[in-house]
Amino acid sequence: MIPPDSSPSPPTPGQIALSAMGWLELAVSVVLFALGIPIAAAAFGLAALFLTFVAMQVRRQRAEHVRRAGRDVAPPPPAPRPGLAFWAQLATGAALIVASVVFLLLGSIAYAANFLIWGLVLGLFAQRAAQTG
Repeated sequence: MIPPDSSPSPPTPGQIALSAMGWLELAVSVVLFALGIPIAAAAFGLAALFLTFVAMQVRRQRAEHVRRAGRDVAPPPPAPRPGLAFWAQLATGAALIVASVVFLLLGSIAYAANFLIWGLVLGLFAQRAAQTG
């Protein structure tokens, strides 16, 4: 899961802000879905997916910049073992993706799309949790 050339480093304030916004967008998406507005929920879910992807790219680019600048002369520490947050997010994301397939088979495309988006977002959250330890 962790690229071999990136070493775990503490998150920057920008990365923390992107992560918090991703969680906030996901929460708004769930609330809108519960209120019966699945199209708006899907839009906020896509925003959460985008913000999560951007946060991961910022982290990768920062690690690459540090490596190229020569400031990271020590070999990267061994990859941390995924913790409980990783497994919880991964299991929840997988369950949501399976639920989206069920909703798709039942003919509810809006529900299926929301559950698929939420599953993908939680999968990316799990990947980030595995990278940060």
